[in-house]
Amino acid sequence: MEFLYEYGLFLAKAITFVVAVGAIIAVIAAIAIPGLLRSRMAANEANGVGALRTIYSAEIQFQVSRSKLVGNVPQYGSFTELGGVNPPLLGPILGGSANPVKAGYLFTFINGSDPDVPSFAITASAQSAQKGSRNFYTNDSGVIRWTPQANGDATSTDQPL
Repeated sequence: MEFLYEYGLFLAKAITFVVAVGAIIAVIAAIAIPGLLRSRMAANEANGVGALRTIYSAEIQFQVSRSKLVGNVPQYGSFTELGGVNPPLLGPILGGSANPVKAGYLFTFINGSDPDVPSFAITASAQSAQKGSRNFYTNDSGVIRWTPQANGDATSTDQPL
């Protein structure tokens, strides 16, 4: 009988220990997870800005190489055109789709309306508030601009980065 009593005490202590360890792990997780989510969001935003810089460089190189002409005026290229030249100016993630998605950001190419004066704009919009807190924009000037994600797409009138 005494064995059963001692076994019951051991079992009660073991359960208490497991509950205490579980509570400690829950507290640590509650502290750590928001920080991890913020760092992931910051990494997504940095990746979006880096991609805009890469796309801008590819656009300038595409135009200078005269890969696409209207009349005798070199034009800028869409994402698929930038990825389709030989050698490709964009990798398969950015250059393989008309509207690529990278690191939680949707990239959109906007071609200028006058082929005699080529221009372009590119937006990088966070797909959700968990992916990024800011949306970005650049054009043929190379200046990257941003606006809070809740305000919609960034434009040429938003503040520079």
